Amino acid sequence: MKKIISICFLALFSATIIYAAPKPVVNEKVLKAFHETFPEVDKPTWYSFEHQNKVYHEAIFKKEDNTAHRVIYNEDGE
Repeated sequence: MKKIISICFLALFSATIIYAAPKPVVNEKVLKAFHETFPEVDKPTWYSFEHQNKVYHEAIFKKEDNTAHRVIYNEDGE
């Protein structure tokens, strides 16, 4: 019984940490480049990550025809 309670608590704690993670900060250059390229997309989901000491921003969204898209920008919006 203690094992089950411990496992449930651990799962709840892990889920709380995952969903409470801060939202990525996307700079103005990246936002401008995205909106110039995809003006019809209003609410993409943003993720930020580092690769080889450089920061990248990834936007995931669906267009009107329901096709999924994913775009990655560097800090300069390229």
